[in-house]
Formats: sequence, C-alpha cells, structure tokens
Amino acid sequence: MPKARLVFIIVFGALAGCATKFDRLQSYNGTDSGYLVASVGKTSDNPMNITRVYFRLKETNDHGYFEYAPKTFRTTSPKMFEAPNGESTLSVKRLPPGEYEIYDYSAGSDYGTLEVWFTKPAALAVPFTVRSSETTYLGQLLVGIRYKKVNLGNQAQGATLELSDQRHRDLAQPSTASLPSKLNFAIPPAASQLPLGVVVTQ
Repeated sequence: MPKARLVFIIVFGALAGCATKFDRLQSYNGTDSGYLVASVGKTSDNPMNITRVYFRLKETNDHGYFEYAPKTFRTTSPKMFEAPNGESTLSVKRLPPGEYEIYDYSAGSDYGTLEVWFTKPAALAVPFTVRSSETTYLGQLLVGIRYKKVNLGNQAQGATLELSDQRHRDLAQPSTASLPSKLNFAIPPAASQLPLGVVVTQ
C-alpha cells in the first residue's frame, strides 16, 4: 500500500526575483499559443483552503499548475460553481503548443508561517495536448482528502482527485466564449488504468 505524503513547509519569506520552473508556463504569451481550460476546486469533504493540480510540458523543465484558494490571505480564487460533491472556479491558461501531462495534485492550508499539504498517494500521468490557436478542455478537477478510520475517528491519509466532464457549463462562460472554436477534449484514462486516489465521476 503506497504511503501518502504529508508535507510541512515553513515559510520564511518570498524569494523575490528567483526564477522557478513555473515561470514560463504561468505567463506565456507567444503568438503560437494554445489555450487550456479546466474548472478546478475541492470536494465537499476537503477542509483545506488551497487545492492545486500540477502539469508539465513533457521533455522540458516547464511546469504549471491550477490553483483554487478562495479563503486565504495570500491569494484569492472566486468560487464560481457549487454542487453537492464540491466547489470550483474556472481557469483559462495560455500555453505553448506541445504534449503535456498532469503529474500531481495536492490539498493544503496556509497558516502564514506554516503550510500543511496532503499530496497524491501514487504515481500519476494524465496526458493531454495543447495545439496552436486551439482550445483544450481538461474537465472539472476536484481535489479531496482520503481518510482512514482510526480509534478516535477519521485520519487524513492523502489527497484524491475527481475528474468529470462539465464542458457544457465551463465552455459557456464569458471567459471562454472568445477562445478559439477548434476544441480538443482530454479524455480521462479508462477506469482500469486509474492510479490510486483518482476517480472519474459524472
């Protein structure tokens, strides 16, 4: 049984001016851009105040992430959608064309000088393609918490990821209406191929 990772990060201050592996994909504006659309959030049983889904451009050191953080003092992401299974916001990213993959997801809380994160319990690679002047839709990505029953109740063991197709809602929003009409859909892998912690829902 893979062990879940619980990560504690002590935050001493921002390292202004330091380049990171996220810089290029977080602010790309090349003329060859394609667009990546997803709604990202958390499940109703997730008490943490930040969720992230990480992706990377294959065979490079360029990484990016979607973040949902509606109740933190550092960043804010407006809650746009709410349903019995969770809540989310819509995100649109402009990216260089290429082959990508989702490789990680996490749920955390930021306490100012301390961050606590629960991460994926198993290796993950969900591929998708970004093409120039086209739109790729990833679906709705909800990060949850996996629990284990113990004597005193439930103990958090790691993060989970729920994937679902909400294209009719997400692609009808004002922020997506002007995107390229040529659409690509990143189909989740077959259920038998999903790693521990990942489920596909309706």
